[in-house]
Amino acid sequence: MSHRRIYDPRKAPRAAELRAALTFAEARLWKHALRAGSMKGYSFHRQWPMFGYIADFYCNPLKLVIEVDGPIHDTPEQVEHDRVRDAALHGKGMRILRLTNEDVIQHLQSAIEAIELVVEEIEREEGRSS
Repeated sequence: MSHRRIYDPRKAPRAAELRAALTFAEARLWKHALRAGSMKGYSFHRQWPMFGYIADFYCNPLKLVIEVDGPIHDTPEQVEHDRVRDAALHGKGMRILRLTNEDVIQHLQSAIEAIELVVEEIEREEGRSS
């Protein structure tokens, strides 16, 4: 699926707002792991609008969505929303990795290693390496 067919321009204004106001955890993960090809050479986008949703981080070659969840994601309503959203994105061929704010803030190296493991798994499945 091409990069253009994934992008959802209807959500672009909201995505731009979110990019300008990253949470501390999102900014930390971006700076230390995902910015400018620093994750095994892959480029990630911040707050990427796709299929009616906005992904915290998205890597097109890997079809990988990374979500950094704060405490609001613990509410029953948000848990259900996330479940539906993840199923919709998975149905479009995306792989979703969810990390908590605590994972990123308190255990950054472990969060980075979790991402690296998923990237390596995708590479193995697709018969490629970075």
